[in-house]
Amino acid sequence: MEQDTITNNTIEVMRAEEEWQRAGAYSVRIEGMNRQHHISLRDEFDELDGPDTKYIVLLDDGYPVATCRFFDAGGGMVNIGRMVVLPEYRGRGLGAKAILEAEKWIRELGFERIGVDSRVVAVGFYEKLGFRVVDPEVYISGPFECKRMEKEVGMLKILVSECLYGGRVVRYDGGEVPETHPTFLKWKEEGRLIPICPEVFGGLPTPRPDSQRVGDKVMASTGPDVTEEYTKGALEAVRLAKENDVAFCIMKQDSPSCGSKFIYDGTFTDTKIPGQGLAVEMLRDAGFKVFAEEDIDEAAEYLKKLL
Repeated sequence: MEQDTITNNTIEVMRAEEEWQRAGAYSVRIEGMNRQHHISLRDEFDELDGPDTKYIVLLDDGYPVATCRFFDAGGGMVNIGRMVVLPEYRGRGLGAKAILEAEKWIRELGFERIGVDSRVVAVGFYEKLGFRVVDPEVYISGPFECKRMEKEVGMLKILVSECLYGGRVVRYDGGEVPETHPTFLKWKEEGRLIPICPEVFGGLPTPRPDSQRVGDKVMASTGPDVTEEYTKGALEAVRLAKENDVAFCIMKQDSPSCGSKFIYDGTFTDTKIPGQGLAVEMLRDAGFKVFAEEDIDEAAEYLKKLL
């Protein structure tokens, strides 16, 4: 079968359908699991490894660096597993790339749901990809503590500001502003929400100095130009929106990243003006509809029209 690849910067995402391609998946698993976690080859390579199982392999200049597999679990369910990224490539979003490409393939094959037996330490990673815990019970799988998570493949996703999503403190002042609208909480429970804080994704710490848009730049109240970090985070928001094919976005009002109606005027005098944050500007330029958190009812009506 013809090789199906997608190139993203220097990383190539490959659907491994031939034996030489599957060898790349095995190579990553030997390096990342057999050697790093001292899992035996007999335990790592089980009865599910074979021609009926599908594999995703990420390559850096032809060198396999990340992988995952999936297989038909019956009843319209597919199980994703053996998600491995080589240690020196972690923190670059390659795990998400592998899972998202697997999801595309799974949709094409006509499956309805995806399950994953997630290590407890990886639950947050899968939640950001739209999975939700379906059984709070922790169980042991090999040397790992795990929880069962699932996701509906055909579910329309919504990109949201992470400060609204809650759970991790990302706001500039270290505060928390989780959204409590019942519809928003229902979407969260369904696994429909994809959270992102563009500022944190751009490399800024929490807490951090207040920043505001000043013309084409974003300036911190303490003086530094943080446009580069805000731009990097905004591009990451667009990438996540595209990779998850989100229906729309709900972003935190007044923010220099996420404001969709108003932002502060750049004088640091608590003065608001009509405008939009940098991430919202880029999301809209990329064709995504953006709502503020006070417009959740309007967003819900918009979603109904899409379903």
